[in-house]
Amino acid sequence: MTGPHIALSIPELLIEILEYLSVDDLAVAALVCKNWLVPAVDTKWRTQMVKLSQVLANLAPIGKTKARRPIFTFIPTIPISHDHWNRFLENYANRISRLILDVEFDRASIELISGLLEKFGGHFGANLTFLDWPHAIYDDDHSGALIDPLPAAKLQKVKLKITYSNATSLPNSFSQLALRAPQISQLDGVFNSFDFSVFHQLRFLSHGGNISTLDYHRLTCHSPASSLDQDTNYSDTLR
Repeated sequence: MTGPHIALSIPELLIEILEYLSVDDLAVAALVCKNWLVPAVDTKWRTQMVKLSQVLANLAPIGKTKARRPIFTFIPTIPISHDHWNRFLENYANRISRLILDVEFDRASIELISGLLEKFGGHFGANLTFLDWPHAIYDDDHSGALIDPLPAAKLQKVKLKITYSNATSLPNSFSQLALRAPQISQLDGVFNSFDFSVFHQLRFLSHGGNISTLDYHRLTCHSPASSLDQDTNYSDTLR
C-alpha cells in the first residue's frame, strides 16, 4: 500500500479517519477489509451509537464475513429499553466475550437486567470471559439477582464495585458464582469484607478499597494449597 492509502495501514491514523465516517460508511468499511473490521465496529459502537438497534442491524452481515470474528465489547451508552436488550440478547449476546455495563444501577435497571439475564441465560454470554460493572452495586433486595444468573462457562475475570454493610445476599451470590465458575482466576474492583477463598483458582486480586486483616488471612491461609501459587506475593496484588 503506497501513496495516500498508506495512512489506512497505520492503526492510529485509521481510527482518526473512521471517526469521520457516517454510520453506514463504517458498516461498509467493516465489510470490505478484514483489517478494518474491528476498528470500524469499535468506532461505531463507541462514538456513533444513536440507537442500539442501528448497530445490531449492521452486525449480522459482519458476522458472516470470512475475517476473524472480532471480540466485541458492548458498552450501552443510551438508556436501556426492553426492545434493545431483547434484540441484543437474542441475536448477538453469544458473540460477546468482554462485557462492560457502564450504566448507573438504579432499582429499575437492576430488575430489568436481572430479568433478561434469567430469560436468556441459556445462550447469553456463552463466550463471555470478562465482565465489568464499573458503577457501585449496593447490597439491597435486588443486587444478588444480578450475580446469580451470570453465565459462568468461560468466565475468567470479574471486575465489580461492591458496597455492602453486612454479610447477606452478595457474599452468598459470590460463593455460588465460585462454585459455578471455578475457572475464575481474577477479581478486580472494590469489595468490602468478603471471603475471597471461595474462588479456589484465584490467581490475582486487585482491590481498589480497604481490605481487612481478616480478609487477607482468609485469602492466604484458607484457600487450598494446590490452588494458590506458593511464590505469589499477595501484598503486591492486594492494593
